[in-house]
Amino acid sequence: MRNELSAFLPSDRFTYQQTLFEELGDREYRVLGVRNLVTMLGFEEGNEHPTAGDRMLERILEPGDLFLSEMQILSGGGWHPIFNFYQNDLMRRFSKIALERRRPRVDSEYGVCLVPLALGTDGSPTMAAVTAERVLGAQSGDESIFVTNYCLKFALDGYRHLRESSGNLKVLAERTTADGSVVFQLTRRF
Repeated sequence: MRNELSAFLPSDRFTYQQTLFEELGDREYRVLGVRNLVTMLGFEEGNEHPTAGDRMLERILEPGDLFLSEMQILSGGGWHPIFNFYQNDLMRRFSKIALERRRPRVDSEYGVCLVPLALGTDGSPTMAAVTAERVLGAQSGDESIFVTNYCLKFALDGYRHLRESSGNLKVLAERTTADGSVVFQLTRRF
C-alpha cells in the first residue's frame, strides 16, 4: 500500500498498524492531527452483527476519517459466486478444522447454504452464507449439523444503507468486481 500511495502521500507521513478485527476498537491507532484511513479487507465485517460493526466504527473513526471496506455481496448475477467461493478447498478445510477442534475424529460432510434474514430496513435482501459439517453417527446412524461459519451477504443497496444508517457515515465511492459479487466501498465519517 505504501508504494501505491507514495504518489499522493510522502513516505514519512505514511504509518500503519495491522490489527485483528476484534481488537480494532480497543487499540489506539490514530495519528493525531491528520485524517486517518482505516481499511477492513477480507470479508471480516460479514461475521459480525451489523450493530456491532456500527458501534466499532463509531469508536474508531473521528470526523474526517476514511474507511475502506470490502464485502462479498448478493449480485444480480445470481448465487453462483457465493457458492463457488465457499466450495473452495481452503474454505472446506477451514470448516473441517473448526469441527475437529470441538469434535475430533468424526466423519462429516461439508455443506453450505444461504439463509434469508430479516436484518435490512431498506427492503433489500440479506442472507447469511452458512457453512456446516453434517456429522454422521458411527454407531447409531444419527446425524447432527455443526455450524462452522456464517457470513452476512447484503445486496449492494442494503450494504450502502447499512453503512449510512447511523447518519455519521457517507459512502463516497464504490467499485464492484466484474461479476458484481464483491464491493469495495470508501466511506467518510462526518
